[in-house]
Amino acid sequence: RLIAPKKVCALLLPGGSHPRIALGLGVSQDTVTDPIRKLHRKFDLQSVDELRAHFETAGAAVGTARDMGTFQDDRQGIR
Repeated sequence: RLIAPKKVCALLLPGGSHPRIALGLGVSQDTVTDPIRKLHRKFDLQSVDELRAHFETAGAAVGTARDMGTFQDDRQGIR
Protein backbone atom coordinates (compact mmCIF):
# COMPACT_ATOMS: atom_id res chain seq x y z
CA ARG A 1 0.00 0.00 0.00
CA LEU A 2 1.38 3.39 -0.98
CA ILE A 3 1.13 6.32 1.37
CA ALA A 4 1.51 9.87 0.08
CA PRO A 5 4.54 11.71 1.47
CA LYS A 6 2.28 14.69 2.19
CA LYS A 7 0.11 12.56 4.49
CA VAL A 8 3.10 11.12 6.36
CA CYS A 9 4.64 14.59 6.63
CA ALA A 10 1.46 15.95 8.22
CA LEU A 11 1.68 13.24 10.89
CA LEU A 12 5.45 13.43 11.30
CA LEU A 13 5.89 17.17 11.76
CA PRO A 14 3.93 17.55 15.01
CA GLY A 15 6.11 14.86 16.58
CA GLY A 16 4.75 11.57 15.27
CA SER A 17 7.14 8.63 15.27
CA HIS A 18 7.45 5.96 12.58
CA PRO A 19 5.68 3.33 14.73
CA ARG A 20 2.89 5.69 15.77
CA ILE A 21 2.29 6.86 12.19
CA ALA A 22 2.29 3.27 10.92
CA LEU A 23 -0.17 2.22 13.60
CA GLY A 24 -2.43 5.21 12.91
CA LEU A 25 -2.48 4.50 9.17
CA GLY A 26 -2.79 0.75 9.61
CA VAL A 27 0.39 0.01 7.67
CA SER A 28 3.85 -1.37 8.44
CA GLN A 29 6.75 0.84 9.53
CA ASP A 30 8.47 -0.01 6.24
CA THR A 31 5.50 1.48 4.37
CA VAL A 32 5.97 4.73 6.31
CA THR A 33 9.74 4.81 5.78
CA ASP A 34 9.56 5.16 1.97
CA PRO A 35 7.61 8.44 1.87
CA ILE A 36 9.86 9.86 4.60
CA ARG A 37 12.92 9.01 2.47
CA LYS A 38 11.26 10.74 -0.49
CA LEU A 39 10.78 13.87 1.62
CA HIS A 40 14.43 13.75 2.72
CA ARG A 41 15.58 13.52 -0.92
CA LYS A 42 13.18 16.21 -2.12
CA PHE A 43 14.38 18.74 0.44
CA ASP A 44 17.99 17.45 0.64
CA LEU A 45 17.72 16.65 4.35
CA GLN A 46 19.34 13.93 6.43
CA SER A 47 17.01 13.45 9.40
CA VAL A 48 13.49 13.85 10.70
CA ASP A 49 14.73 16.68 12.92
CA GLU A 50 16.04 18.53 9.85
CA LEU A 51 12.71 17.93 8.11
CA ARG A 52 10.81 19.40 11.06
CA ALA A 53 13.16 22.41 11.22
CA HIS A 54 12.78 22.96 7.47
CA PHE A 55 9.01 23.15 7.69
CA GLU A 56 9.04 25.24 10.88
CA THR A 57 11.29 27.77 9.13
CA ALA A 58 9.15 27.73 5.97
CA GLY A 59 5.98 28.15 8.03
CA ALA A 60 7.46 31.08 9.92
CA ALA A 61 8.50 32.75 6.66
CA VAL A 62 5.01 32.37 5.18
CA GLY A 63 3.46 33.70 8.40
CA THR A 64 5.75 36.74 8.34
CA ALA A 65 5.03 37.41 4.66
CA ARG A 66 1.30 37.05 5.30
CA ASP A 67 1.53 39.48 8.25
CA MET A 68 3.41 41.96 6.07
CA GLY A 69 0.76 41.67 3.37
CA THR A 70 3.25 40.38 0.81
CA PHE A 71 1.83 36.86 0.60
CA GLN A 72 -1.63 35.91 -0.54
CA ASP A 73 -2.88 32.38 -0.26
CA ASP A 74 -5.15 32.13 -3.29
CA ARG A 75 -6.46 28.74 -2.22
CA GLN A 76 -8.05 30.22 0.88
CA GLY A 77 -8.52 33.78 -0.27
CA ILE A 78 -6.57 35.00 2.76
CA ARG A 79 -4.31 37.97 2.60
